[in-house]
Formats: sequence, C-alpha cells, structure tokens
Amino acid sequence: MGFKKFAAVLAVSASALTGTAYAADVEVTHWWTSGGEAAAVAEFAKAFNATGHKWVDGAIAGSGDVARPIIISRILGGNPMGATQLNPGTDADELIKPA
Repeated sequence: MGFKKFAAVLAVSASALTGTAYAADVEVTHWWTSGGEAAAVAEFAKAFNATGHKWVDGAIAGSGDVARPIIISRILGGNPMGATQLNPGTDADELIKPA
C-alpha cells in the first residue's frame, strides 16, 4: 500500500473516531521501518495525534513478507490492531480463506 493510500485510510479512521466523546489509543501495524519510511510514518502519527487520539506504533521490522503473517495471524486470532498496512489482493485472500 502506498503512502497516499495509507494516509487516506488513517484519515478515515481518525474521522470515524472524531465523533466519539473520548480519545482512543489506536495501534497501527506496518513494516515501514527504514529511515525515510519511519520519518513518513512519524508524520502520519503526528497528524493522527493532532486529532486528539493516540497513535500506538506497531512497526514490524523487516519486509512485508515478515509482517504480513504476523498481521494476518493477529486478525484471524481475534486480536486485531486498530489499523494496519496490507496490500490488496493476496493479503485479503488470506483473510477470506479461513472464513
């Protein structure tokens, strides 16, 4: 998922939370951990935190090949994160198969 799409998803998540009467801690998992990627994620977190909610960073070091199985396992195991980075296509297929 590209930075623009990820930002759009987070903006929608923040908008959905804005109508609530309380601030929420939202765990966000992703594999953007290199220098430039981490700097971009920090900007997303800063913008999200400005909504009154708290970004709880769940960075998973390595590539998507490392992170995706962890993310999918958590979702299928009933312990989903508030938002996550996934690529359309096969990632969604892996979530649908067990259902």
